Amino acid sequence: DRKPMSPAQLGKLEEALQHTDLANLIRNQPVCAYSHGIPPKTIFHELYVSIAELEEALIPGIQISSNRWLFQYLTLTLDRRMLAHLERENQNLERAFSVNLNIATVLSPEFHRFDQNISSNLRGRLVIEFQKMDVFSDMGAYLFARDYLHDRGYRVCLDGLTHLTLPYMDRDRLGLDMMKMYWSPELVSLQNSDTFTRLRENVGAGGPTRIILR
Repeated sequence: DRKPMSPAQLGKLEEALQHTDLANLIRNQPVCAYSHGIPPKTIFHELYVSIAELEEALIPGIQISSNRWLFQYLTLTLDRRMLAHLERENQNLERAFSVNLNIATVLSPEFHRFDQNISSNLRGRLVIEFQKMDVFSDMGAYLFARDYLHDRGYRVCLDGLTHLTLPYMDRDRLGLDMMKMYWSPELVSLQNSDTFTRLRENVGAGGPTRIILR
């Protein structure tokens, strides 16, 4: 029953976010290494802002993600708030983790300031995730951001892939440390198909330990 977000409501939400501590809305989910016969082992955690809880707290009755372009614009503000949170928690973040950022955010003065203010140890434990649409809409910006992040000690992950798009991705050529694929029930029925064979070959070529199944 929620209504779609309007541009005016987006403006009010962004203003509210400038004065909101996102700490209570940030959640994490573990990324684990899995091998047959061995219990899963946590490698790092993905930190993210719970959109459902953000809606409930700041703009009840409104669906933030209903308009793709307004939501995309909002993510830039959420990126800045996440960076501010990470900078404040710099000394308390002892484990490896990942965050999903826009490429425009990585190329912004805010990220440069963030990078200057955190420890080199934190950089080595931080994975930056990019959405595939963000990457392929401007490859030049992606390549620049990727090289900058690698030079500074970060790792880079391509997010938003499916079993249909992963076989077309070359992790080495894209200079990625990891790729993330979303699970689909369709995979169960495809086990004896050419699609599944190509997927298996791609995972093997790219390195099974570099593929995250979500």
